[in-house]
Amino acid sequence: LEHLETFTGQLSLPEGTADFITIGPSDKATIDITDNDAVEVNFDPTIYSVHENNGSVELILVANASAFYGYSVTVETFDGTAIHDSDYTGGSFEVDFPAGSTTAS
Repeated sequence: LEHLETFTGQLSLPEGTADFITIGPSDKATIDITDNDAVEVNFDPTIYSVHENNGSVELILVANASAFYGYSVTVETFDGTAIHDSDYTGGSFEVDFPAGSTTAS
């Protein structure tokens, strides 16, 4: 992702323009270019294995590009054959990607 980019447009009259044509006080306009580059975040790897008594597993998130600004994504757990609070501690967790980073965990 990029900084907000801007440019200015300004009115002027070409040489030889008739005297009855003038430029008013609103002779400048600022144009903002909105960034449309998308950063895509994925798990990498997509399959993890942890021993029951190990205590935790580190999930690694990878972005396809770095962003000028920091941002966060949410990781949420859902039961499969393992049951929340019985087999694992899960929930909803916010993961921060600092500015310029392509990995987080």
